[in-house]
Amino acid sequence: MIDDRLGDSLNVGAKRAASAATVSGQLMTIGVVIGLFVLALIPRAYATGAFVTVDEGLDWFRWSALFLDAFTRGDFAAMRFVGHPGVTTLWFGAVGETLHRALGAVGWIDPADVSVHHDFLRFPVAVATSACVAMAFLLLRSLLDWRIGLLAAIFWATDPFLVAHSQLLHVDALLASLATLALLAALAAFRVGAAPATERSEPASVRKAALVGSALAYGLALLTKAPALLALPFIGLTALIGGWSGGNNLATYLRAFRAMLVWGGIVVAVWIAFWPAAWVDLPGAVAGIIAEVHDNGGQPHEAGNFFLGRAVADPGALFYPIAIALRLTPWAAAGLLLSPFALIARRTTAGQRAVLLILLAFAVGFIALMSLPPKKFDRYALPIFPTLNVLAAAGWIWAIDQARRWIPRAGVRTTAILNSGAWISLIGLLGLNLAWYHPYELAYYNPLLGGGPTAARAIPVGWGEGLEQAAAYVVRQPDGCDRQVAAWFEELLGPYACPSVVPMNWAAYPDTRVGYVILYIDQIQRGNHPEVLALLNGRPPVHTVRIHGIDYAYVYQLPPPIDRRIAADFGPAIGLRGYAVDVGALRTTGVLALTLQWQSQAPITTDYQLFVHLLNADGQTVAQADVPPGGPEAPTSSWRVYHYQTRIQPIPTSADLPAGAYWLTLGVYDPQTFARLTLDGPPRPDAAPDDGPDALTLGPILIP
Repeated sequence: MIDDRLGDSLNVGAKRAASAATVSGQLMTIGVVIGLFVLALIPRAYATGAFVTVDEGLDWFRWSALFLDAFTRGDFAAMRFVGHPGVTTLWFGAVGETLHRALGAVGWIDPADVSVHHDFLRFPVAVATSACVAMAFLLLRSLLDWRIGLLAAIFWATDPFLVAHSQLLHVDALLASLATLALLAALAAFRVGAAPATERSEPASVRKAALVGSALAYGLALLTKAPALLALPFIGLTALIGGWSGGNNLATYLRAFRAMLVWGGIVVAVWIAFWPAAWVDLPGAVAGIIAEVHDNGGQPHEAGNFFLGRAVADPGALFYPIAIALRLTPWAAAGLLLSPFALIARRTTAGQRAVLLILLAFAVGFIALMSLPPKKFDRYALPIFPTLNVLAAAGWIWAIDQARRWIPRAGVRTTAILNSGAWISLIGLLGLNLAWYHPYELAYYNPLLGGGPTAARAIPVGWGEGLEQAAAYVVRQPDGCDRQVAAWFEELLGPYACPSVVPMNWAAYPDTRVGYVILYIDQIQRGNHPEVLALLNGRPPVHTVRIHGIDYAYVYQLPPPIDRRIAADFGPAIGLRGYAVDVGALRTTGVLALTLQWQSQAPITTDYQLFVHLLNADGQTVAQADVPPGGPEAPTSSWRVYHYQTRIQPIPTSADLPAGAYWLTLGVYDPQTFARLTLDGPPRPDAAPDDGPDALTLGPILIP
């Protein structure tokens, strides 16, 4: 009896210990999931409104408000904007728009703050993509080694390419997150990572919760962007492998087939349920997607493309391998090189090997299919980046396990401390990398391949980032709000520039009122607006926006219209580029008005003086002025390099000045030494009087 009681006590104690361990493990898992969500959310949601991408500024911000308004008034037919179809993006944008309006109405935020508005519109996408990272960890830990799952989730959460697009109100990050989640959930549903049926006591059934989760994620992915269809064959492959590993007989294949039918039914239901436009015009919604695939995705980009230093229509089959290599982080690239060893390692189970092979097949197959259409951008490869991070994590865990074989074993407590420290250090280093690039994670390119400068020579770069800095520079100039600014995608500059922003080709008009031109990197790469590129060819920009080694935008100042153009340089730094002479008020005021247009060629440290002499035909000086070239308010030491300075300089003469032909001579000198700066300009006309060395002669000036 004592033995029985002792045995019962031991059993109860073991059960309690096991229960406590289970609860502890569950709490730890919850903590890791929350931690991964926060790790992913911080860079995706914090201070992202600094710039606007082209597609957001032209479409998605505006569409989100229209989508919300159409829904609130019950006009469901008006909730179809693009054939992507982009519905999940628009729902998230509508949620952000609703929050922004509500908080603005109660005075908690400034509704006129453009950057805050953009942050609200983007925030729901950041939350959704961060939640996908956390959910992916839960799936990966059951499909693979939990360390692979955790490392893959950390890589995914901190991948600059994924982070950059998850900050935006756009489709690609949502497609990547949802399609990957659908594939991982399908792998879990069909128990691809589980032991084969021959090693189990009885065939396992399909995991219903995972199957429903996969269908929900895939339905939303299809609502996001049509390339989600490319993931369908690989989800079907998981069902086929699930049938094979479940017993490789007719019953298991039929069970998998029935599960796929249920899965497909849920996908269709989700697709219709979340798109009100499909409620009232299902054929039109489907036709819009087909038209988008054919007319947009199946055609070269209307603005052209760029690859390996040349403007092209179709970059060809090498585009995605090169773009992916440039967008990978060094640690992901190294892990991918190690991943084949993880596939063939003896410790890798057949189920884990099958999971990794399906993920590899998805990555290769997706890119192969995306390479067929002529329209290509690096962001179109985004859906395989979560998968690449999983494969990279598998490679790193294999390498770590190999390294541990050569490291002396430490105690359990010491090992736990070292492991925790390694995970924390890794997160800290990857977080610092993101912080260095934030909020311009779009400017991140693999530093092992030369980073941004290499990318700018190889693939299209720039999607709007940096334009806000160019506009801010123009606004800071003394004349920044006086004249128009010409730019490509001028709509993006509206919130940041105080003058009117006009189309780029306005800069080439003869009588333009354009004061500044902003050239953007992808315009230059693709040779758009060649007439403006030719106009500015050889002119140095007054400002260059450089972000992480990439020259994104160039600001040029156009000289104001003036009667006569001239090219005369005084010394190495001061150039005269135009002039005008007005004698209309001379007979009433005794003043001749001389307009001079200057441009600095280099930094100037001396405050030079200008002399202007009015000479008669005999060479006698009948009027003169000695003043700063830019006036007292703009001494030459304050001139900015390559900027124009235009000033009307009155020349006091006499209202009784005899009629006839006169000559203007001018030069620049140092007021301390009276030494004139060397003139490099047009020669003195033969009929003009000589006013000494380094004096520019203008005229003849006819005074009636």
